[in-house]
Amino acid sequence: MAQSHGESLDRFCLTDSGQELLWQKWDDAFVLFQPSSAETHFINEISAFILERLAQEPVGLETLGKLIDMEFEQVGEKIIPEALDFWINRLEELGLIDRVDGISASL
Repeated sequence: MAQSHGESLDRFCLTDSGQELLWQKWDDAFVLFQPSSAETHFINEISAFILERLAQEPVGLETLGKLIDMEFEQVGEKIIPEALDFWINRLEELGLIDRVDGISASL
């Protein structure tokens, strides 16, 4: 798994905006309404899984990749680091997740 986000130090968590989302699921897609910005976001199952997992506790990038692999194992493929980086960066751009720097917990 790529370590571009510094797995040993950085973990990701939901922002306040990420915690207040209103969710609607349609087949394999999710529509999220963000009340603080009045924006609507369309995300896939993996992005939704990331948000749901981060709602429980902050998690590092490498751990997220492993959790995604376990959750979606029926696909038969491992998540590639570039795809995970894309989803994380996109959720950060939307202001739904953020990094928690300097936390040294073993995940």
